[in-house]
Amino acid sequence: MNTRDLERTLRDAGLPDAVPEGAAPRITTFLEVRRRWSGAHNVSGPRALVEAWQTDVVDAFAVACVLAPELPLCDVGSGSGVPGLIVAILEPSRAVTLVEPIAKRAALLRTAAQTLELPHLRILRARWPVCLEEPAQVVSRAVVTPSDWPALAIAPGSMVKSFLRMLAVDRPVVTVEGFQLAAAVDYRSARADRRVERWQRA
Repeated sequence: MNTRDLERTLRDAGLPDAVPEGAAPRITTFLEVRRRWSGAHNVSGPRALVEAWQTDVVDAFAVACVLAPELPLCDVGSGSGVPGLIVAILEPSRAVTLVEPIAKRAALLRTAAQTLELPHLRILRARWPVCLEEPAQVVSRAVVTPSDWPALAIAPGSMVKSFLRMLAVDRPVVTVEGFQLAAAVDYRSARADRRVERWQRA
């Protein structure tokens, strides 16, 4: 997909259509690497591969809209690279850590990172929680339910200063002691209305 088509896709999703220079071809390269790996290693479902721009890429742009500018991002259970690896493409100067326990998925992420030469991206083959070296914000698209994610995100003793919730139809109301809602964006993916929220320490 070229930049103009990506801008149109973002507008259709109800998101800002600003695409960083060079991002569209780099996202295309990542999706092609993922498609090849999926053919051999089943790291991403067939529907996700077909709808990648309207779901995975749109989700990553929505996440980028609400990130705290000063904090690194940690993507928990990054799987096939969404949203964390795409955010690293959109914001190459931001430190991004992808936490993925499954070997074949971690190998995909390493291959994509090397192919794209993303200098501030690191991949940890591990399960959350992990010991963060500095304050960070965390996101997880599919590891646990939206109602359970806040408690897992801010495990005792963590350096988490903000956590993101990625929500679809099921949007359980949460109250998280010591955190407050700092930013949110509503948008449309290929299949549903969606929302991303960022909660930060009060």
